[in-house]
Amino acid sequence: MAKQLSDPQKPHGWLFYCLNHKIQQDLLGIIQQLNQMKSPSALHLSRTLSHFSSSFAIVYQNFLQEWSWFTSPGRCHILRAISPERRKQLCHDLVDASFRLYRFDHDVKWTKSTTWCFYHIFTIATRHITCSEAILGILTEQLRDSDKDTHKQASGLKQALTAALSSCQNMPHIAAGHCLHHPKPSTRGDWIVFDPQPGRIPSLKLWFDHHYCSWVDAEVLSSWSPAELPLVVEQNGLRRKWICCRELRKYNNSSFFLGIKPFFVFSNELHVPKLVASITKGPIYVLVGRNRPDGSRPFLWEEYVQAELQEIWDARFRREIFREGDGI
Repeated sequence: MAKQLSDPQKPHGWLFYCLNHKIQQDLLGIIQQLNQMKSPSALHLSRTLSHFSSSFAIVYQNFLQEWSWFTSPGRCHILRAISPERRKQLCHDLVDASFRLYRFDHDVKWTKSTTWCFYHIFTIATRHITCSEAILGILTEQLRDSDKDTHKQASGLKQALTAALSSCQNMPHIAAGHCLHHPKPSTRGDWIVFDPQPGRIPSLKLWFDHHYCSWVDAEVLSSWSPAELPLVVEQNGLRRKWICCRELRKYNNSSFFLGIKPFFVFSNELHVPKLVASITKGPIYVLVGRNRPDGSRPFLWEEYVQAELQEIWDARFRREIFREGDGI
């Protein structure tokens, strides 16, 4: 594990997700041994491991575990929403832990450790708009009501974070290369899962901006922020079809939706389809979205051409044939 942590080319999200206090204690023991060796490579590994043995690492892990059902969420995955109270507390913990361990003065060059910490704060801020708002709000409060040293820290971090967030505002956030299928037009009254038979019916695909979307527990939806509304697939009078999901009983990493099974359901008849119920557990979550700064919704529907569907289906069929060893 120590070797994996020291490799800057490997993604460390899942390692953060798996951290606990016992692992951190083991890391502290390894760090002590490395410091006694005093070789450049041992000291480099010691500095790297120290990131994962800190209080900041546990706070970062808390975010990952709140956001995802099974493992660290990928960069473009839609997150499980964190309640406003819990989110504010986590953001406070994040800022407090970072200030205890690192210096963010804007008039001096940052150390590699400070830059590492900032990268992970920036990652949290860019995963969902509510997190960036909470972190910047806390830093603004500290600029107003804190002592001189904390004021200096807050000023440097806020300045850097604001600049970094501004630089990525013009980047396209609508996720490319992924779609949710929905039959078009929908004339059936039964439940439709996200895997219709390609080539059988015309379909729509949904592109989404993960920065403004999240999965909210249906039980708390009525008290959720009015700015974040369910993404409506279709509407027939007062009947609105929502995009929902439920946690898989058994983890499956072959799907874009890690650990969950999405499905469509009418808002006035929230229940789990039999097929979905047989492989899932827990509460129903509803996909909600908040308007982006330009007023646009964080998703768009696009027609999926029949030929594309047939091509995908043919390719999948060929893979199945080869898997069985029959050849073509």
